[in-house]
Amino acid sequence: MDPIYDFVSARTQPMYTLGVTLFTGSCCGLLCTLAAILAAVIDRRSDVQKFIDHPPVAKDDSKKEESKFIRISDVKRFPSTFWLIAISSALFYLQLFPFVTQGELFFATKYSRSPKEANTINSMVYLVGAVSMPLFGVAIDRVGRNLYFLMTRLVLGLTSHIMMTFTFVEPYVCTVILSLGYSLVTTTCWPLVSYAVPLRYLGTAFGIMGTIISVGQAIDTYFVGFIVDTAGYLVLEVFFTMCVICSMIAAALLYLRDASTDGLLNLSTKQRAVFLKHHV
Repeated sequence: MDPIYDFVSARTQPMYTLGVTLFTGSCCGLLCTLAAILAAVIDRRSDVQKFIDHPPVAKDDSKKEESKFIRISDVKRFPSTFWLIAISSALFYLQLFPFVTQGELFFATKYSRSPKEANTINSMVYLVGAVSMPLFGVAIDRVGRNLYFLMTRLVLGLTSHIMMTFTFVEPYVCTVILSLGYSLVTTTCWPLVSYAVPLRYLGTAFGIMGTIISVGQAIDTYFVGFIVDTAGYLVLEVFFTMCVICSMIAAALLYLRDASTDGLLNLSTKQRAVFLKHHV
């Protein structure tokens, strides 16, 4: 919102600046709501089950599953792969969103950049992501091998934070690399949930995953502020690096667990289509 505020403040009286900025943000929220309504209308008109491949429900329990109501206790039946996906995602987000929050002051302090340029550098995380996410999404849909893409985003995130911690490499390069990792976590982790849990539990699974991420962010915000106030940005970057490493460990466990079962999460697109065809 800072660029919008600066743009408005240069063209209106001070008494209107904040109001116009907030109104602009409200309009963006309204557009999101309209887009969600449009998506719901389109979804109702389409045959979703023919459009999207989902992991099968056990054959012996399929009729029984359809007749039961979903209960909170059913989450105990979620496979370990789902929990590892959620944990790996939450750990990655522990460094991403707090970094963007602290990024402007970090770039101004370490790299001696002006506030305006520091804000531009910081915004690259989302700006590049807006372009790269659809491209990565198409690539993953065509190739499959989601877990390989998952590990790639962790390598990118780790590389970015190591560069910002121990070197003075151009910060634009660091934020672009981090943005590519952010794009991959969005296009790999969330779709994987649909293959880890049965279709009827998909909404519950997404809700639980979102809760895990939100709880992590709530705790992380206070912890990051404490580190900045008491230890500085070097220690903060070390903490972010450790978050990515822990996320990488969870992803490695996910890979091993998936490989020890049916390997569905890391199949190629063609292999996954054949697998689902014979198991649905």
